[in-house]
Amino acid sequence: MGKRIDLQNELKSVLGSENVYFQPPENVKMQYDAIVYHLQRGNTNFADDKPYKFTRCYNLVLISKNPDCPIVDKLALAFPMITLDRCYIADNLNHWAYTLFF
Repeated sequence: MGKRIDLQNELKSVLGSENVYFQPPENVKMQYDAIVYHLQRGNTNFADDKPYKFTRCYNLVLISKNPDCPIVDKLALAFPMITLDRCYIADNLNHWAYTLFF
C-alpha cells in the first residue's frame, strides 16, 4: 500500500488540493477539480526467466468544470509514464482519462 500512498500524495501535490479519490464508493460527494483513480493492471519485466521489475498501471481521470483546466498539462509533465487517452463530457463536467504507470 505504501507505493499507492506515494502516488496519492503526488497527485494531491499536482492537483493542489485534497480532492484525490482512490476507488471512491458511489455515495462520496466529490469536490471539483478532482482526480479519481484505480488500479488497472500490472506490468512485469523479466530477465533470465525471472521477474525483476513490477510496475502498477492505474486508470486516472481528471474531472473539472473548467474546459481549459490547467491540471491537464501539469499531470502530463509531472509523471514520466503517463498518457492522455481520451477526453469526454459527462454530467456537464469535463473528463480527461489517463493511463499512468507508477
